[in-house]
Amino acid sequence: MKKLTLLLLLLFIIPVSAGEKCPCPGGFLAKYECESDSWVFTEGQDIITLTGNCQEVSWTSEVEISYVMAKSGQDCTQCVGGYSGTVIAGEHELSYLSFCREKATAITIVHFGAHSLRETVIAWLVSLLQHLTFF
Repeated sequence: MKKLTLLLLLLFIIPVSAGEKCPCPGGFLAKYECESDSWVFTEGQDIITLTGNCQEVSWTSEVEISYVMAKSGQDCTQCVGGYSGTVIAGEHELSYLSFCREKATAITIVHFGAHSLRETVIAWLVSLLQHLTFF
């Protein structure tokens, strides 16, 4: 039992060799890549605000994040989630961040700002229909 506990502990401490991907074991929300020391949204839902560069980046989210997968060189590190955080590069610059939730769930963020109520309702209905599963 002690060997199993030690093995599980090491799995959570040692970065996972990632190759090309840092997968979200639960539910994927968004991916941002660092290009020329700037963060660019590339995939998922653009609900995270990032400030910083490829060495250190701070983030804030409109929804709670379970954890962040940070890709640096060939390593992938799981970082703490929440509504905000900071990720600091190790030996290599950060190449991308994947924001994850424990379970795959549809997130709908409604902004009333410059959109009319009609446009907001239509966008919400389209988002809902995209996430429905028919048996």
